Order: sequence, then structure tokens, then C-alpha cells
Amino acid sequence: MLGSYHSFTPINPRMALYWTTRYPFTAVTETVRAVDNVKKSKLETLNVPVLVAYSEKDSVIDLEALKVSFTRFGSPRKK
Repeated sequence: MLGSYHSFTPINPRMALYWTTRYPFTAVTETVRAVDNVKKSKLETLNVPVLVAYSEKDSVIDLEALKVSFTRFGSPRKK
């Protein structure tokens, strides 16, 4: 069985300053649950302004899934 926490060594001082480098494994479960909730949600019914910031170089998230979800928002004001 794995430990109850995951941790890693930051690769630079900025990462050490801004990233969480130790978190409980339960956080992974909650993150997956949040993603599943977005996939199941009716984004088309949301009509509040939406701003999404991302980088084309991001290797952590699924950029195509982000873009598809963004187009589903019903808001007339999207950036």
C-alpha cells in the first residue's frame, strides 16, 4: 500500500514558492471527482461570464477536453 501523502522536490525556486509539493492521496480522488462533475454538468445552461487561462505548452491537462468544455458554456461573454 502507498503512503497517505504524495510529495516531490520542486525543480526550481519558483515552483517551491507557488506549488503544493506535498498533498494527501485523497486529493487525487477529489480532483477526479471534480473533473467527472464538469463532464456531466450542463455547461450550456450557465450564462455567467467565463475566463479560461491556459498554455498550449501545458502537459498536465487535456487541452482538447478543456477547449471542448469551454465551447459548451452558454455564456455570451467568453474569453
